[in-house]
Amino acid sequence: MALTLAEREEISRHLVEGMSIRSIADRLRRAPSTVSREISRNGGLACYRATQADTEAVAASAPTKACKLVERPASARIVTAKLEMQWSREQIATWLKHTYPTRAFTCHTRRSTAACTSKHAVP
Repeated sequence: MALTLAEREEISRHLVEGMSIRSIADRLRRAPSTVSREISRNGGLACYRATQADTEAVAASAPTKACKLVERPASARIVTAKLEMQWSREQIATWLKHTYPTRAFTCHTRRSTAACTSKHAVP
């Protein structure tokens, strides 16, 4: 689970107070490696800033391009209907590939269908 802004602010405060990474991790109930990695990625012990770290984390987690299901509502309706029929994401991906082999809108892998449906809250 990703760190929240509140956790990042707590890391920043505790670093200023001179607490060790292990102590900070204990307070946050996080693994010391998580806290250490967060600090290392965002300026180190001397330069860590919570808001800057959070902004960069949000930017890094943002999708680089929109899912095809978001761009094409008709496709989303088809996938939603199949999900409502209790089809698995893998079944939908396979069905799309066989039903529409030449269409550009199809997600050609089970993984991409799963990513599209879960990221964009298709039921």
